[in-house]
Amino acid sequence: MAVNGQRLPYTLRTTSLSRLEMTAGTLSLNEDQRYRIVFNTRLTPAGEAPQPHVDTSSGTYVRNGTSLLFRSSNGTSWVGTYDGHAVTSVDNGLTLLYQR
Repeated sequence: MAVNGQRLPYTLRTTSLSRLEMTAGTLSLNEDQRYRIVFNTRLTPAGEAPQPHVDTSSGTYVRNGTSLLFRSSNGTSWVGTYDGHAVTSVDNGLTLLYQR
């Protein structure tokens, strides 16, 4: 996986109080038009040990040629593309590349 063209880990946010990094991520597309995303992140408060965290998202998707439309179980939606080997999407200003 890559974020904004950079391999993981990717620093999402850094302040004087902490640093938040994405350390891993997977996207599973199932034949029943359901998807699941798992993001592993690490929050490191200043002067403290890193704190790992796992976030998940799931929902449905529709594929039309190389275009994908994702709709999460909480109602948000976004688009992506599939080139036969990788899925690229833009979410919250981040370009996410999921490769096989």
